[in-house]
Amino acid sequence: MLRTTEGSLRFTAQEIKAFRALGIDARQVRTDDDFARVFGEWLDILADRQPDLFDKITRAMLADREASRRP
Repeated sequence: MLRTTEGSLRFTAQEIKAFRALGIDARQVRTDDDFARVFGEWLDILADRQPDLFDKITRAMLADREASRRP
């Protein structure tokens, strides 16, 4: 991910491809809010269609967050 001098986000073609493999369309993402919206939509769909996978991802994210807070 690149951030322009104006503060907008730009993703490399490789990052766009990786997002697309997960079902996330990041082609029109230009701001942090855009990214949060697109990622949030993806999480909502994932929670609906594959709740076990959503729970696994959520637990991993929380564990990572807790680990990064430890001294």
